[in-house]
Amino acid sequence: MSTRIIGLDIDEGSVIGTELFKKKGRICLGRSWKSPNLKELRIESYLQGVVINLPTQMVLFRSFPLPPSLFKNKHRAKDIIAFLLAQNLPLKLEECFWDTFILNTTLNLIAAKKEIIEKYIKQVQDSGWKCLGINPSFMALYNVFIYNGPEKDGFAILNIRNSASDLLIYENKRFWIYPISIGKLGLDNAADGLARFPIEVQRILNAHYLQNPLSQKRNVNLTLCGQINNFDNLALSLKNVLGELKIAISEPFKKIEASQRLSLSEQQPMITSLGLGLTYLKPVPCLNINLMKEKIRNEDLSKWRNFAKNAFLSLGVLSIVFLLFFDLSLMRNLKAKNVVYKNTRFLISSVLPEAKILKEEKGRLQKLQGYLERKLEYHKLYLKVLAQISHSKPNYVQIQEVEAKQKDTAILVSLSGSAPTYGEVNVFLANLKKNKDITDVKIVFSSFPSNSAEAISFKLRFQEQ
Repeated sequence: MSTRIIGLDIDEGSVIGTELFKKKGRICLGRSWKSPNLKELRIESYLQGVVINLPTQMVLFRSFPLPPSLFKNKHRAKDIIAFLLAQNLPLKLEECFWDTFILNTTLNLIAAKKEIIEKYIKQVQDSGWKCLGINPSFMALYNVFIYNGPEKDGFAILNIRNSASDLLIYENKRFWIYPISIGKLGLDNAADGLARFPIEVQRILNAHYLQNPLSQKRNVNLTLCGQINNFDNLALSLKNVLGELKIAISEPFKKIEASQRLSLSEQQPMITSLGLGLTYLKPVPCLNINLMKEKIRNEDLSKWRNFAKNAFLSLGVLSIVFLLFFDLSLMRNLKAKNVVYKNTRFLISSVLPEAKILKEEKGRLQKLQGYLERKLEYHKLYLKVLAQISHSKPNYVQIQEVEAKQKDTAILVSLSGSAPTYGEVNVFLANLKKNKDITDVKIVFSSFPSNSAEAISFKLRFQEQ
């Protein structure tokens, strides 16, 4: 894992980049960039890897309070996560990139459609960079606050973005995220934007505390950050409507060291891109969420699968070449012996014992030739069987033993292995039956595991023509 990363906060009408790196266990700010779009953003060519944000409006977030006893068993926790995802995700899992994390006794789910994430990845790749991760904007925002000094009682963050805003509430090691349709452009340009914004925030807060009566509303401080032109006017407008809340502007560089002095107005737009870098560098209090985890894992598995397949095929080709070379050498020797025998046959016609020996030797050589030819054909057939098994086998099926016996012009193959589920075994069986040269595919044995964590053992048999 690199100790240097660039976070790109891609917003409507602006892109802000910050370079973070680790130095003696501390997080430091290297350089920063700002541009109206990705194409005009100029970053040094040797820094190719970036982490980008996904707007809150394009992310599905769900939180599930669960009893602590459910998290004691890792296997059981995985089953619970899978069940909750299937019940509460309004999309098919295979259509989404998603991630989960457990905070205290709360299971939290973040998901976004693959087509949306892949569109953002393509934007970055078309600009010449490699996308190392995608993090929701509100999670990046949370990581900045929790890294710089977590509040014991809770806090609320109001992040002003160009076209929209995010309201994040953190209490009792749980947090909620609420998108707001008014952003910096609405506050600056709309005639009633500054008046409507506090009312929208109040409406969301009232609905939140109505649904969560155990939350302590008076103990929460409201912190402003992001694209703010006039903090005093915005704070006064919010104070008039939300009189019971303490309103302050965030200080994202409390623990992050900067090589140059930055004013508070310069720090505010960087807060989301700072959070993206913290997510990747993984300091202790921050949550490591990356919606590309599944994509990266699948790419790594595909690379290893292709490498193993190529290695197996290379080994098979080398074996065939060796056997063919051995066979050709033997044929040349037999042919040479036959020529010598024909040229000298008239010289030894009177020597009966020697002639008899040579005749017997010729018979043995002919038998050896026939034996080697049959053996070579058997090896070719065996290698072909191994290749078909490798091609038909699903990822999680493990092959433990393969035994082949010659039967006339075919071979009888017995195979034993293990799999996590019966479904994997059935897929393996179906894939084998698709090969036109394989016949009589049968399962002769399968175990019945005592618990879900135990692998299924099986044996099957088939015939290769």
